[in-house]
Amino acid sequence: MKKGTLPVRLPLVFALCAVSVWVSAFVPGLLGCGIKALPLPPHADPVPPVTDLSYEIRGSRIMLTWTVPAEVKQGAFGEGEMVISRARTKLTGDLCSECPQVFQRVAVLPIRRAESEPKPTYDEEMQQGFRHTYKVVLHMDSGRGSEPSNPVVFDYQG
Repeated sequence: MKKGTLPVRLPLVFALCAVSVWVSAFVPGLLGCGIKALPLPPHADPVPPVTDLSYEIRGSRIMLTWTVPAEVKQGAFGEGEMVISRARTKLTGDLCSECPQVFQRVAVLPIRRAESEPKPTYDEEMQQGFRHTYKVVLHMDSGRGSEPSNPVVFDYQG
């Protein structure tokens, strides 16, 4: 071997070391270990919504009534509650039909299973000069909920 030259194997060793450093540094980052995305929930039937929300005005009070869907009342979705929400819009000026409404929770009622139980009701005093919009959403203890019910909308002049 001549003085000042490296054996042929030595550059090959350097190349292998460089490749092994690259593989150990970057490949685990590409392949990774652990969670790649949020877990998908198991398929579950949606909670049926209330479809017959109606109202009756008695003086200056409103009384809402509705029917709990049969599957919910029979316990197919577990325990839960009915959330009644209301939005109010002043009747003065131009009413914007395209503007989003801000709903506030006004009551929470437990879902009762007894067949003899009458339709659920909610009543409250109305405010003069407002458009009132109500909806009911079913929330189950399992964390699942229904879509909002059909809205009830009316103007109360007083």
